[in-house]
Amino acid sequence: MYDFIRISISLLCCILPCSIAFNLLDIHNRTTARMGIYPCRIDLKREMINTMNEIVIDYNNLNFHKLQLHTGSTYPLGFNNISTLCDTDDKRYFGFMRYDYSKKYNDTDIFINNDILRTPNTLYNTLYHEVLHAIGLDHTNNTGFMNYSVSTDIYGNVVNDRRKLYMSVDDFKGVRYLYRRQMRKNKQK
Repeated sequence: MYDFIRISISLLCCILPCSIAFNLLDIHNRTTARMGIYPCRIDLKREMINTMNEIVIDYNNLNFHKLQLHTGSTYPLGFNNISTLCDTDDKRYFGFMRYDYSKKYNDTDIFINNDILRTPNTLYNTLYHEVLHAIGLDHTNNTGFMNYSVSTDIYGNVVNDRRKLYMSVDDFKGVRYLYRRQMRKNKQK
């Protein structure tokens, strides 16, 4: 009986880690472990800049890719190898990321809806979600940033802004995989 329980536990320990399955976007050929992001305008909302700086610190503590929010600004004119952070009044999205499907350019442009600037946890969660897209993660069915959705009332107002998410094991494994893949590519050069 005890051997059966011990074998069952051993099998579970092997199966459970395999059930975490991050999804990747096939968008980049990043060649460095750094990702610089520029505000799209010099007068980008302070809430967005402060939240992005908080995300940069939180993400950089993982010791993988290094994010940096640059000072100054640039306008996201198509694909120009410059990643940008911008606000939008487009009501269809709380946040979205645009990238070059052809992989010719290595930039992403992150857009965050101005309506969530007054909901700090939703702003943080949405912006972190889009940053992870920019790094290369896709949506997943597992709990975490890459399965995040904004809760709204019938009028489209954000509700339930009580919690800030943290990176799940699934998110972490996806970022670690991308970082290691990038490091292997760099060693082959």
